[in-house]
Amino acid sequence: MIAVISVYKVANFPDGGGHFWVYMQYAQGLRRLGCEVYWLEQFRPPPAPDPAQEAALLAPFFERMKRFGLEGKTLLYSADRGSADGPPSFRFVGCEWSHAERALRQADLLLNFHYAIDPRLLACARRTALVDIDPGLLQFWISTGQLKVPAHDCYLTTGETVGTPSARFSDCGLPWHRIRPPVCVELWPFTYDPRAEAFTTVSSWSTTDWLKVTENGKTVLRENTKRVAFLEFAELPRRTRQPLELALYTDDRDAADLTRLTRNGWRVRHSTRTPTAPTSSARAASSAARRRRAWSSKTPGSATGRSATWPAASRWWYRTRVRAPTSSTGKACSASPRSTRPPLRWKRSIAITSATAARRGPSPRRTSIRSESWRAP
Repeated sequence: MIAVISVYKVANFPDGGGHFWVYMQYAQGLRRLGCEVYWLEQFRPPPAPDPAQEAALLAPFFERMKRFGLEGKTLLYSADRGSADGPPSFRFVGCEWSHAERALRQADLLLNFHYAIDPRLLACARRTALVDIDPGLLQFWISTGQLKVPAHDCYLTTGETVGTPSARFSDCGLPWHRIRPPVCVELWPFTYDPRAEAFTTVSSWSTTDWLKVTENGKTVLRENTKRVAFLEFAELPRRTRQPLELALYTDDRDAADLTRLTRNGWRVRHSTRTPTAPTSSARAASSAARRRRAWSSKTPGSATGRSATWPAASRWWYRTRVRAPTSSTGKACSASPRSTRPPLRWKRSIAITSATAARRGPSPRRTSIRSESWRAP
C-alpha cells in the first residue's frame, strides 16, 4: 500500500519537535505496517527570493526526513502566486512536479492534515481522508465560514464526540469517523527514573491562537492559547507539596506572565533549554515524564491527536459562549491559529482543552491539564 501524508507547517517550524512528531507518528506507524509512505508539505519561502536563505532553512528539514527513512519520498512545495486572477503555481523543492504527481496518482490513500490544501493536489489521489486533530476548533472554523475545507472521501477525527449528539458544536454536515492517535512505541519506549521529582509539561504559551466570535452583533477576538488556560491555575503550586514545572516556548512579551508563575511557585524554563529538535523531542517528553507520575483525566480518550506526542498540547478552545453554528463555507481569518501573533493582548476567554470540549459536551465549565508519559530514544 502506498500512503501520502499531507502535513502542515513542519519545515517552517524547525524548533517544533512536538509538532513534528504529531505527523511523524502516523508516518512511522504506516511504515511499520509495511506501507510505502510519502510526506507532502507546503512550506512558506522567505519573503524576498533568496535561494541561500531557503537552502539554509530547508537543509535541517531534509536531514530529518532522511533520518526517518523518507529520503526521496519528501514532496515539499511552495504555492507561488502568479497572476492575481489565476491559481498559484506549485514549485517543488528536491523533486520535480512530475515525480510528486506520479506519487499522488499511485497512492492508495492521501491522509490529509492540511485543512486548506489545494484541491488540485487532492484531485490527483484516488482516495483521500481528512484527519481532524483540532476537534471542536475545526468544526467551529468550518461552520462559521472561517475555513473552507475541500471535499474528501473520508473524515477522521480524534474528538470522541465529534458528530454525536453530545457535541456542542456543529458536525458541519460531514460523516465523522472517530479514531485514536497512534504512538510508535518503538521510538517512544517507557522508562522510569526514581529520582524524578517535578510534574513537568512542555508547551507553547502565547501563540497565534485567536478565535473570531460574534457577540451582540459585533465580531470580537478571543484568545485561544495555553496561556489563558494555565493562568487560571497560577496559584496551584501554593496548594500542593508536589513540585510543578513548565517548559514553555515564550518570548520577551511574556515576561510578566513568567514572573507571575514563578512567584506562585511554578518552576519555569524556556523550552529551548530542553531538547526540542524532532530527534530529541521524544527525549524531552521522556524527561518530563520521568519527573512526574502524570496529570491525567480519568476518562479514557481525553487526548487529542496532538497531545499523544506533544505534552500538554491539546488545543485550548473557547467554549463558554460558542454554540453550535450551522453554516459551512469560507476560509481562515486572523482568528485562526495559522495567523501572526497580535502585538496586543485582546479580551480573553475562559478556555478548556478541545479534547475535553469534544468529549464532555454540554457540561458547565470544566478544565483539565494533561501531561503524557512516553519515553524516547
